Amino acid sequence: MSVSKFLKKIFDLFRKQKIGGCAGGQKVRVIGVAMVKNEADIIELFIKINSRFFHEIHILDHRSSDQTATIVKALQSSGYPVKYVQLENSSGDYKQAETTTAYVQQVARDVDCDYIMPIDADEFPYFKSHQKIEVVLSAAMRDCGYCLIPWVTYCPINDNYFSSNAPLYENFRARNTEPAQYYKVILTRSFARTVELCKGNHNISEAGQYRAKKIRAILQHVPARSAAQITSKAIIGSTVAGLDENRKKGEMAHWDEMAEKILSKGMQLSHADVLDIALNYAKPQYAKRSPRISILCPYPRIGTPDDAITLKNLCTVDAQKNIGDFKRAIDKTERQA
Repeated sequence: MSVSKFLKKIFDLFRKQKIGGCAGGQKVRVIGVAMVKNEADIIELFIKINSRFFHEIHILDHRSSDQTATIVKALQSSGYPVKYVQLENSSGDYKQAETTTAYVQQVARDVDCDYIMPIDADEFPYFKSHQKIEVVLSAAMRDCGYCLIPWVTYCPINDNYFSSNAPLYENFRARNTEPAQYYKVILTRSFARTVELCKGNHNISEAGQYRAKKIRAILQHVPARSAAQITSKAIIGSTVAGLDENRKKGEMAHWDEMAEKILSKGMQLSHADVLDIALNYAKPQYAKRSPRISILCPYPRIGTPDDAITLKNLCTVDAQKNIGDFKRAIDKTERQA
């Protein structure tokens, strides 16, 4: 073997061993793909915390009207492994499954990686410190091109999100049970080249053909963080769901339920209201609110005490502006149709 070929082999080996995160010192490259809209209050922490897990994070911005883009680009300039993509779709139609599927397939073709994970801006993969992620993932996907990581929803214990030093670490605890257990997918690169994702990235459209394994890790999920944030999220989410011509009966019903609750309160939510929404988030349609659902402290917290928001002047949420901008986008699309 020539010296040049030997050096190339060593370099390629080193490149393949590059650490993409911190848990267990894993030596795999996991690419995160997140489609986002108006996530200024959490996007900084999403990138900072998840950059310990992901080798690279691709942000697909669906026309955010807040400071999401500014924050992402600032972190990008600071050296975080982030790629920012402004989606061209100008309508209010989110089309998350189709858009994320197309982009994941593109990443699988063009980016040198081992795994790809479609993820939302309010989600944080958590593996125990002793777990070697490359071992967990390779074992789970030995017979199948993807695996499932379970959602664990975290709830706010106070309404001090914007005044806390480390908002996610200090202010959120896991609920003791999931009204319905949801999962998110992690894909091998080869499998991702042809995959079709379901809405919310909860599974793949051909799931019936496979027996995907559920890994022993959790996906920390923080859907309700403040009154303004959940108001904006729910009203826009319900409107988007209503625009879906292929929506099945009962599908995305939790968006409508949240929006109705918020509107009944005159869009003025107390901390108790936000907590109630978090405790009952994504429960099955027609299921009663259960007194058994409560906050469970023993679950691991999100991030560390040092995970602070440094761009606080950019992270505030103006629910009325977000909703107004979104409705104007819809009106413009309808006029052009």
